Amino acid sequence: MTTRLIFYPQGQPAFFCPACRVYHEFSVDVANSLGGMWTWNEDHDSPTIDQTVITKIGDQASGQVWICEAWVHDGLVSFMEATTHLAAGQTLPLQPGE
Repeated sequence: MTTRLIFYPQGQPAFFCPACRVYHEFSVDVANSLGGMWTWNEDHDSPTIDQTVITKIGDQASGQVWICEAWVHDGLVSFMEATTHLAAGQTLPLQPGE
């Protein structure tokens, strides 16, 4: 079975973002520090997450921050228009997790 997600020791799933080149995690079962909690279809090969995952990456002190807002569906990741990197508006396949 191919898995497109990894799981951190605390049990949090994460997907490798092909645009940011880092893993983005999302909280299931327990709310994160901001109160967010997601559900997913538990399909490791073609995951679907019930809502977008928003990640801020960079150095806020220097002001060099970009926002990645992604919706994972059927093993694909669609980048919303609010995304501030070059993949905004695109849909790309998720890569297998390592």
